[in-house]
Amino acid sequence: MQPKTFIILLDTDYYNKLVENTIADAKLLNWNIEIFPAINGTTVTDQTWKDYGIFWSYHRETDNRPGVYGCFLSHWILWNKCAEINQPIIVLEHDAKIQHEWHDINLYYVEILKLFPGYLVRHLTDTVSGKWSIGAHGYYITPIGAKKLINFVKIHGAFAADVIMGDNVVDVRFDPLFRIGLHNTLNSSTAEIPYSFDTNKNCIYIPKFDLDH
Repeated sequence: MQPKTFIILLDTDYYNKLVENTIADAKLLNWNIEIFPAINGTTVTDQTWKDYGIFWSYHRETDNRPGVYGCFLSHWILWNKCAEINQPIIVLEHDAKIQHEWHDINLYYVEILKLFPGYLVRHLTDTVSGKWSIGAHGYYITPIGAKKLINFVKIHGAFAADVIMGDNVVDVRFDPLFRIGLHNTLNSSTAEIPYSFDTNKNCIYIPKFDLDH
């Protein structure tokens, strides 16, 4: 059974138009998705962080902008939802490209599964969260993984969602079946990822987070 799947969408004419591609993918490949209203980062204030019981970390200067605030908070709310319902969920961003039907597999031991192969993304290191990989446009997350992210943020503060998914925080694995790619959009936080699709991937293998691949 496909986990509850949320697609983060900022309610503007521009993003509503972009997400039509993802919705079309979902219908074609029998994914059930639910629109999750994104937090608009331009509305975020000091009081916003207090209301959520967390604080913004300023250790990454490039993250200090409204788009990152809103993106993080949207993911943050869904991490909390995952922990509260105590069930795995799938989180998609507006530019996610669904490329395969969902097939049930045993993922009980996974904390976060990014729904694309690890060898296609850049791996970097953050001084706080550790080794991380670019992109949070499509991932499967379990309550264990969600709680680890939540606890980390409460202690160390908030910053970009994909950077927080470092190996000092949570176990991230990758899906070589490549269920989620990217629609071509200049406004994607992960637009630099050099995606290609291998139609020969016909089995599930979940490798550990590995900087060498």
